[in-house]
Amino acid sequence: MENSAMILADGKAIDWHRFEASLYDRFAVNAVTLTRTGERKTEGDVPWANALCALIKANPIGADRICNKLLKILLQAAREKRNLITGECAAGMNKYVLPIIQDDAIDGFVNICGRPFCNAERIYTDYISKTIAVDEETIRKLLPCLRPIDPHTLKEMKCFIKGYLH
Repeated sequence: MENSAMILADGKAIDWHRFEASLYDRFAVNAVTLTRTGERKTEGDVPWANALCALIKANPIGADRICNKLLKILLQAAREKRNLITGECAAGMNKYVLPIIQDDAIDGFVNICGRPFCNAERIYTDYISKTIAVDEETIRKLLPCLRPIDPHTLKEMKCFIKGYLH
């Protein structure tokens, strides 16, 4: 099986803020880098891939139930498998967690989300509405801002991450 991790050369320093921005600019995704314990490596606001993610993350219950619950599961799986792990959040967006490996140890993770896979028809507007206490019509109006991600773009993004330092 092909290894899908970001392998850092010994002692290689990275500007993680620039790396996150490059993922956002190139692929229109929410991108954050995390430490080995799951804390953010960078500070400041995250540029959101879409208004729906911004609405969900602005609500502490929404952020916890829709985003963070899956992130914890994917972090553990990526830690164990030392490989890219994907899943779908409770809103219907795909989430990707890729380990960052340095000196043959996991040094952190790349967390990417904010785009549904192939179409926006699987967004769970009813669940989002109930979780963040926003009417479903408001949520439906945000669906046109979603940019689905396709297999070709996923492959391109994975190659970009793995080759970022080269």
